[in-house]
Amino acid sequence: MVMKNWDRCSTYRCGRRRYWLDRSRQRLVRLTGEEKVRYNAVETLMQEYGYPSSWIHTEISLQDGSGQRADILVRPAKAQCAVMVVECKKQGVPLTVAHEEQALGYCMATGARYMALTNGREVLAWMVDHHGQSRTPVDELPHFGQLSMEQLQCGSEPSADRPHGSDSESAYSLLSGTFSDPDATELAGRLNRLIASSAAMFTEPFEWRGHTFVEDMGMGTRPLGRIRGCWWDGGYRSVLALSPEGDAYVVRFKVGRSDRDHVNYLYVVVSVGTRNRCRLALCLDDYGQADVVRELTETGSGPQSLANLAVEAMGKHVRRS
Repeated sequence: MVMKNWDRCSTYRCGRRRYWLDRSRQRLVRLTGEEKVRYNAVETLMQEYGYPSSWIHTEISLQDGSGQRADILVRPAKAQCAVMVVECKKQGVPLTVAHEEQALGYCMATGARYMALTNGREVLAWMVDHHGQSRTPVDELPHFGQLSMEQLQCGSEPSADRPHGSDSESAYSLLSGTFSDPDATELAGRLNRLIASSAAMFTEPFEWRGHTFVEDMGMGTRPLGRIRGCWWDGGYRSVLALSPEGDAYVVRFKVGRSDRDHVNYLYVVVSVGTRNRCRLALCLDDYGQADVVRELTETGSGPQSLANLAVEAMGKHVRRS
């Protein structure tokens, strides 16, 4: 495995800082330290080895009680086992036997048959024997097009978490009995269907009101914590957008219930790095705020409806920053 430097190929900026788009975590990650190594490893797996982005998962918790997280798991959607584990260390940090044992432990926990260890300059790779709990060095990791059915089978019973909420429909459903007004119920249901659609809102970048909407990352499943009185445990949609100045933001949409007043809101959150700032929280049971939502979402198609909301939220974000 040859690790290339992709820093100038598909990174984004916000202000003076540079970020890479981690589609697994659905967030912009600042390019510093170990994240530079992780970014180059992810891009190499996709660009050189042909793995789909949907197979590449980052920062996955293990269920072995250790509290540890695997840097990169390559695993097909809905599969029980990973194909490989890639452990990343900060650029220039010497790779040690202890690091090898750490990666081997991740393989045992996830059922992966291959593992790699990299510090950005050096890459070591092994095939894993789960029965003997040992590893054999290999010159190359399997490319996506070279995978056999045997390589896709579990080396052992996995214990790693699957991506949070990956099969959960409950996260996308509206809480019933919240609204007193049928019109509010209809509006909330329509917005929820728009946001929670399994189909991509758009597949090609498009311009809207001076902003560029680069990518629809689909439904988010990883918990983001409590934002503006609502628990974001899933059921939100994330898109990558660029401001007219070229600053990149992840914009998230969710219809959810506030634990403050127990009614549903349309939330629009603007994210850079680990910070999630709610810039729009419109009560769908309030006539005035519901009319604002209708005005913003009844212009254009589905993607343009969300784009209108995103532009308003990004504008507020810039003014408050």
